[in-house]
This record gives sequence, C-alpha cells and structure tokens, in this order.
Amino acid sequence: MDDKLKLAGQAYGKGFTCSQAVFCAYASDMGIDETTACRIMEGFGGGFGGMFYMGNPQKHSSVG
Repeated sequence: MDDKLKLAGQAYGKGFTCSQAVFCAYASDMGIDETTACRIMEGFGGGFGGMFYMGNPQKHSSVG
C-alpha cells in the first residue's frame, strides 16, 4: 500500500488529477498499462459534469 501511495503522489505531483493518480497507481494490478489507465480516468478530474469536487460535493453544485 505504501508503494501505491508513493506512486499516486508522484503522479499527482506531475499534474495528474486525483482520480488518474490513484487509478494509475493500481493499473498494473488490474493488467492495464499506465497510459490506458490515465485515459480512462480523464473525465473524472473535475467531477461528473463539473458538478462535484473532491471533499465538498455541494460547493460547486449547480443543483440546490
């Protein structure tokens, strides 16, 4: 687990989104290459449709 945290932290430091950093850290465990894993997670960087952000789902919501 510590290795995965280190990998995710390094990826985040290189400009990956949170979702990309975490998913890419586990990509090899799932039999997916890092490039494909990062592409899969591209759409999750700002939340679904930009409505939800990590930590506070209401902060940037256009609903309510």
